[in-house]
Amino acid sequence: MTVVHQVTDIHIPVVGDFSVRDNFVRQMKHVARAKPDLLTITGDLPGEDGSLDAYLWIRDQLPADIPCLVLPGNHDNPETLFSVFESQCNTSPDFFETIALDELDMVFANTATNVLPADQIEAIGRGSIRNGSLLFLHHPTEEVSGGFMDITYPLKNRAEVSKAISESNIRHVFCGHFHTESHVRGVYDLHVTPSPAFTVDSDSREAKIGPPRIPLREIIVDGTSVRTRVLYLE
Repeated sequence: MTVVHQVTDIHIPVVGDFSVRDNFVRQMKHVARAKPDLLTITGDLPGEDGSLDAYLWIRDQLPADIPCLVLPGNHDNPETLFSVFESQCNTSPDFFETIALDELDMVFANTATNVLPADQIEAIGRGSIRNGSLLFLHHPTEEVSGGFMDITYPLKNRAEVSKAISESNIRHVFCGHFHTESHVRGVYDLHVTPSPAFTVDSDSREAKIGPPRIPLREIIVDGTSVRTRVLYLE
């Protein structure tokens, strides 16, 4: 059995209101106690785009004994991010990684430019990725609700990416970006993880921002079985 914890869209500030920092510290304290096999942060780490100071502060909060794999989002600078978080998990500056479990694979991909690159689309379709596998990236790969985020900030090649996933052995996609919890069922399951920085109303077609909670997604892989839930730490 493999346990993964996912946090996303932490938007750590370097000036101003530091309450978001407190939320991330709470998340990391939970991770340190629970001791998952892997922690993944799926993009939008800084409150100010590409901030080195934010990346360094985040790195200092990570539990030292928990492997961590970081992906960039649209508010990240991939080069700076990789320079800070290069590790045994983060081995590629392209942020495409595969971790083999006993009976399936966990695949990690990079949508920092608001598209999934062609070579990474091709890679997720390879037969070497086993049936039932998991994909992690920043952006949702399906329309979630038709609300503000779907209208304004979608993955620009979403239709192409979703088609490729549907034709692949990927069965679960884990992402963030929309700052709300959602689950879209289809050929594959899309799991959207909320943010500890602020919430965005998923249904409103206008930007409707709300106060944050302190969410963390738990993913349990047991053979080919995948179970997941969002924990709220308040």
